[in-house]
Amino acid sequence: MGRARQAIIEGRFPEYLKLFFSQYFGDAGYPEWCVNALRSVGVDLLEGNPDVKIIPGSGAKWEYADINTQSSK
Repeated sequence: MGRARQAIIEGRFPEYLKLFFSQYFGDAGYPEWCVNALRSVGVDLLEGNPDVKIIPGSGAKWEYADINTQSSK
């Protein structure tokens, strides 16, 4: 949280979010609900990285938590 706070103070929070998501989710892909939620406040996680995988889901439950279960749905 300290890094997020510092990024806000320095006016670079969108860049921080992009880096955080790329490091946290890596090649697994970004949850669709996160991408949509951040777009609604002006942060496009896909800007500069249009080939990132998107994991479908509304965020109503943690359906992307275990990517191996995606094929069974």
